Amino acid sequence: MRRTFIYSLVQKGELRRAKIGRNIRFVESDVEAWVQGLIKTSSE
Repeated sequence: MRRTFIYSLVQKGELRRAKIGRNIRFVESDVEAWVQGLIKTSSE
């Protein structure tokens, strides 16, 4: 049941799969966008 719920959130775009090292974790889309923004601004 839990896995189905997570994958339904992924399909809706509320969660995204993120590879961290060798592991794949699920993160909220807005958190991922925030982290990507931090990475982009730190590389400039």
